[in-house]
Amino acid sequence: MLLTHDDVVELLDHLRVERATVVGSSLGGRVALELAAEHPERVERLVLLCPALRGLDPTPDVEAFGAEEADPPPGVRRVDVDPARVEVPALVVAGELDLDLFRTVAAHLADTMPRAELLTLPWAAHLPSLERPDEVTALLVGREA
Repeated sequence: MLLTHDDVVELLDHLRVERATVVGSSLGGRVALELAAEHPERVERLVLLCPALRGLDPTPDVEAFGAEEADPPPGVRRVDVDPARVEVPALVVAGELDLDLFRTVAAHLADTMPRAELLTLPWAAHLPSLERPDEVTALLVGREA
């Protein structure tokens, strides 16, 4: 089952959370970005770890890897995000060892989003929170976007 930004809104409503710091990794980063674009009033701060983004051409290394973003199931609306309109404070994290596409996405988002900062982790590939969970937790807890 593919998680959507509407699912996140439903969860926030269920938990009675009006605004939250939202952290998303990879495809979850795309969902977090879509949430911030569609429901900015619900997002206090955004942290995107090696996020995915629709609309950028795949790079040769992604094509060789065979990765494709999942298409939404029937009935799920596709959200095309204009990062320039996402104005919440954001930290965009890239892994220096990640595939070219995800490094390109991170740089694009940091350059395009008005209140974004790019942080490149020299030791990280695609899932830094799994690679070094303690370091990523310390980064998230000790930093303002």
